[in-house]
Amino acid sequence: MDEEVGRWACEKCGRSIVAVGPRTRAFKGTGAFMGNCPWDCGAWITRAFRMIQPGRVRVCRAEEWDGRTLSA
Repeated sequence: MDEEVGRWACEKCGRSIVAVGPRTRAFKGTGAFMGNCPWDCGAWITRAFRMIQPGRVRVCRAEEWDGRTLSA
């Protein structure tokens, strides 16, 4: 099950970004996200998150994640 693992403002456009993924307590390593800003401003994101397996982190616009969380 995905959960919020990070939230920050894009360094280029200033809009809120949320990183989500399934935390695994048994996995003690770090997973990362490398890709474009979900706001399509052209910024490149490189961030790492603890206790998430590599390739399992994704980012989305904060308003989309917040709306999904409230509806659930």
